[in-house]
Amino acid sequence: MLSVETFCDSSINANTYLITNNNHVLIIDPANNFKTLQRFIGDKIVDGVILTHGHYDHFKTLKEVLDNYDTKCYLHKEAIKKLSDVNASFAIAFGVNKLPDYDMSKLVAINENTNLTIGSFTLKIWFTPGHTNCSIIVFVEKGFVGANSVRPDRLLCPVGHLLWK
Repeated sequence: MLSVETFCDSSINANTYLITNNNHVLIIDPANNFKTLQRFIGDKIVDGVILTHGHYDHFKTLKEVLDNYDTKCYLHKEAIKKLSDVNASFAIAFGVNKLPDYDMSKLVAINENTNLTIGSFTLKIWFTPGHTNCSIIVFVEKGFVGANSVRPDRLLCPVGHLLWK
């Protein structure tokens, strides 16, 4: 059964979403304390990680996730560039002067406006530039997850939102 959990362990972090399908989980925006994230994951199998965009407050614990789970991160190609740029990712605003190096084989560029299967999850990805040049919304069977996503005609997901049936 598909379900979603949302958590945020600090007022300066973005929401982290865990979408669960039976004993499999998809992590969206690993922004919070890694030990907290591990408690939420428990013994579930991590099928993948998705970044909604390349701002540091949305990927603060991505390196730890990729180092500790046999999984890949799916993100817009422009977000990949931000993972190593303290200015473009706004990491500098959080007092971070150096970002970790990532194993590039674990980073998968998502095509704009595409269907995607990650493990047991079938997703539709919308490219929603505005807040950043790499913002996406992730649609799953029962709803969608997006963060700070805008289109010229309307705000889709202000400050990390979830619509779930």
